[in-house]
Amino acid sequence: MKFIKNNFLPLCFIFSSLFSNAQTSARESAAAKMDPFIPVLEYPLIKGSKWTGVIPVKNATDIPEAKTVYKLLFDLTQNGTTTGMADKPNEGLEEIARILNLHAAAGIQPKNLKSVVIVHSAAILSVLNSAAYEKKFNCANPNADLINQMQKVGVHFVLCGQTLNLRGIDGAELYKNIFIAESAKVALTKYLTAGYVSFAISGAH
Repeated sequence: MKFIKNNFLPLCFIFSSLFSNAQTSARESAAAKMDPFIPVLEYPLIKGSKWTGVIPVKNATDIPEAKTVYKLLFDLTQNGTTTGMADKPNEGLEEIARILNLHAAAGIQPKNLKSVVIVHSAAILSVLNSAAYEKKFNCANPNADLINQMQKVGVHFVLCGQTLNLRGIDGAELYKNIFIAESAKVALTKYLTAGYVSFAISGAH
């Protein structure tokens, strides 16, 4: 038992590093497929990296109803601050931006697009304000621009109060205009009951 205790943290670090490397390799593989399309990528709602862009589709025949209000709910748990990633945007936030751009590219007007991001687990670290993020990771928060753009087009950010307390983070350390719920589970129930379509943003997309 003593051996297990003494070696638990090094083993966790090894597994974490292996997982991070696997994620990086998968992203590099995806980049090879995406790179040829960079010149034609469109950003109809939110600007960002190639990961937030949309490839134009000229022959789409299944078109959303123009006057319908579409409700999108993003369950964000993806950790954007693993080893070597703290100075890069959270890939989960980039995926959310891409999904929003996809809906806008399909012809849905921003006024008819209602979006909520429920932030919990390690994703909370990506919505720290500049001072708190820099203190923790020695770099500016690389997610600030994406969050700011999302909020400008009406995206509503809700943080899990349980995660906040468990991680010992003060509400004053959060990025501006982040709302706090009793828990992510209750917030998910609230918006799913109201008819929002849910997207799990955990890294497996």
